[in-house]
Amino acid sequence: MADPSLPQFTGFEPCATTDPDLFYPDKGMRGGISSKRVTALCQGCLPATFTACREWGIHRERFGIWGGMTATERKAERTRLGIRLDDDNDESRHPAA
Repeated sequence: MADPSLPQFTGFEPCATTDPDLFYPDKGMRGGISSKRVTALCQGCLPATFTACREWGIHRERFGIWGGMTATERKAERTRLGIRLDDDNDESRHPAA
C-alpha cells in the first residue's frame, strides 16, 4: 500500500474510549496493563478501520500501538517491506514521557 492517509475514525473504536496513554507503553506501563492486552483492544475495530490504522502506523508512526502492532513489530514490518520513515534515525522525536 502506498503512503496512507490518516484513518477515518467514527469515535466508537475501542481506542476512542480508552486512555490514549495505554497505546504508548514505551512511555511506561499504566496500571500494569501489558502491550499484549492493549493490542487486543484493536481486534474490536471494524476490519477496514483496523487495516487503515495498521497501514498508517507502518508508514507513519515510530511509537505507540497502531492497528494492533507495537512499535517493534511495525519496525520489523517496515524492514521487511523496505519502508523507511523520514525520521528513523532521529531519536529526539520520541514523545516526552
